[in-house]
Parts: sequence; C-alpha cells; structure tokens
Amino acid sequence: MEKCTLEIFAGLTNAQLEAFIFARDINYQTKSSLPAKGTLEEAKTNTDPTKRKRIQVAFDCRIMPNFIERNTPHDLSQVVEDDVVGSMHVNQIILKNDEGIVPSTLLSNDSWVEYAVDLLGLDKIITSPTEVTSFEKEKADTLLRKLEGRYRSHIKTRINDTSKRNHWVLTLAHKNLPVIAVCMILSQHLAMDIKCLGNLSSLLAPHTNTFIPCADTSSVNRQGAYLYFDSNRGVFVRSGKVVRRGFIERHKEHMTESKKGQARDRLLLTVSFKAW
Repeated sequence: MEKCTLEIFAGLTNAQLEAFIFARDINYQTKSSLPAKGTLEEAKTNTDPTKRKRIQVAFDCRIMPNFIERNTPHDLSQVVEDDVVGSMHVNQIILKNDEGIVPSTLLSNDSWVEYAVDLLGLDKIITSPTEVTSFEKEKADTLLRKLEGRYRSHIKTRINDTSKRNHWVLTLAHKNLPVIAVCMILSQHLAMDIKCLGNLSSLLAPHTNTFIPCADTSSVNRQGAYLYFDSNRGVFVRSGKVVRRGFIERHKEHMTESKKGQARDRLLLTVSFKAW
C-alpha cells in the first residue's frame, strides 16, 4: 500500500474508493460524508486538507489499519510454522479437501467450545455453557439443516441477479453456517423445539435472559437485525440489518418513522430495548 500512487487510486471507481475509505478512515461513516471523486490533477495540486476529493482521501488513508480485517496493510510478518503454532497452544481442526463439518462435531471438541465461549463472553450470561448435552448436539445438527434451507431460499428470493448468487461473501457465509449453529446453541438463543418450526418461523427463544441488553453507552455502536423484544407477544422484532449505524441511531430512525401518518405494526414502542 505504501507504494501505491495517486494514479492507481484515480483509476478506481467511486464505489471502490468508498469501500476502501470506509474500512480505514473512521471520519467517514456515510456516503453523504464523502466528497466527490475529483480528478487526478486536483489530487496532485491540492494542499488544503479541508478540500480533499475522494481520490486524495483514499490515498491519504492507504496505510491506516483496516479495522474490518483488524490488520495493517503493510503486515509483512512471516507465515507461522507448524511447530510455532504448536507452541502457541492453538487448537486446530483440520478438514481434508476443505470438507464441511457438522456442529455436533465441533460441540464434541471441548477445547474448541472453550475458545468459543471465551471469545463471545458467554460465561458472563450463561451458567456452565461448556456442558454440552447429546440433545444439544442433535439440536445443533437440526439447526444447520434449517439454516442451509433458509440460505437457499434467501439466495433464490432475495438475489435476482443469478451472477451474484455465488459471490465470495455468500460462499463464506454458507461455509460458516456450522459455526453459527454452534454459537446459537452455546448462547442458548434457540427455541426449545425447532424441529416443528417452518422456514418463516422465528428460531429465537421467547425470553431475554440469555440475550445481552444494549442499553448503556458502550452499546451505541452495536449492529444487528433484532433491536427490540415485544414483551406483550413474547417475541423478538426483526427490524432489518443496516450497516455502519449502531442501535441508538437506528432506534431514533424507528422512532421517527413510528410518528408518521400510518401505524407500523413491526415497531412497537412499548418493547424492551434488548438485542441479540
């Protein structure tokens, strides 16, 4: 990145520059905050930091850490050898030929479960989350089948352009469905019996005691699709996933929409402010 020139950035599209900047410069959070692309000549001659165009902004943040990937663009550290990995006590699960793995296999690996619990901080909200029963392992495998079915349905109904259905992001998401299923089991976020739930039914448990409440100042930047819990009907309310806007900002937007002429059933202002 340090060797990249202004000419290289000038050759990028507006969308590419936007994605590059959003991943590095926290001063830009929305599209409206970004300046126009500008020209290569403007980027070369401008000396006023308050009048930078998009090309120059991207160029200036090229060596900033990528906070999405959590590394610096000039990380030239050598590949860790196997013996070094062993000395780090890293638990490895090797899948031959990139084969899939079922959730019950992951849940049978005590070390892997311990790492997952520690990573997600589950020990703070759940009693003895590492004690995985055979019922939970079977439930995890059932959940995976349901998630895969919903994934296929989502691809067909929500992505009209068939050329985008094999995008690497979707492939990565599908590959990690077993891990998602395990995390939902360990978090105890699932309804008691999910076998009888259809493709449109909520899989979430109808209680809030295992969900982390997002009501303090440290939660303002949390993001997700389930911002509210309807204490009247005993269900979580899905409000849609929006990136780069935290719960507090989304709450203000929903409040504004609720005050418009038409009542909106999906937003109930009496619900508790809890999130999954």
